Amino acid sequence: MFLKNNSIQDYNSFVFGSSRTNAFRPSVWSNYLPIDSKPFVFDASKETIYGIYTKLKFLDSLKTTNLKNVLIILCRDYSFDYEKNSEGHLFIKHPITSKKQYCFSF
Repeated sequence: MFLKNNSIQDYNSFVFGSSRTNAFRPSVWSNYLPIDSKPFVFDASKETIYGIYTKLKFLDSLKTTNLKNVLIILCRDYSFDYEKNSEGHLFIKHPITSKKQYCFSF
């Protein structure tokens, strides 16, 4: 969704973390941010510190995205379990952020 809408929305405020980030709705969070803020939530099931890092690195590489506000939601039960790309089809990071290519056979 970020890749699809960023050129129109020009996001500058981000929430990173697991599915628990759903508690931080952009429409509510924006009430606590400066008026020109455009929030976007990068949620991922069982997100790890590696996943958050790769997304931040990706945003930095764009050079057009300005990170004005960042909220990072960490879960003590799994955020620090992996310092590399997670295994398993449900947890593999997007190739744009992880810089890895995947080939799935069904």
